[in-house]
Amino acid sequence: MPENFWTVFTWAAIIAVVAAVASVIAVVVKYKKKLKAPIYPIDRYASLALFARRDDFIGSHITRVRVSSSKNRR
Repeated sequence: MPENFWTVFTWAAIIAVVAAVASVIAVVVKYKKKLKAPIYPIDRYASLALFARRDDFIGSHITRVRVSSSKNRR
């Protein structure tokens, strides 16, 4: 193999490792930002109290179809 191949291979490997490390660092920093508490205190200014146990489906249809299995065909 020519000596030029090993030079190109070495530089390509170094660049690939640097790019991989930079990508990992970017992902870790992005996820660390999401773990911080939000600036807006939602529990202070908003509340949710559910009193009803009814769930109304609007604009949907429920269809039931009985499927007989192969076990019951004897």
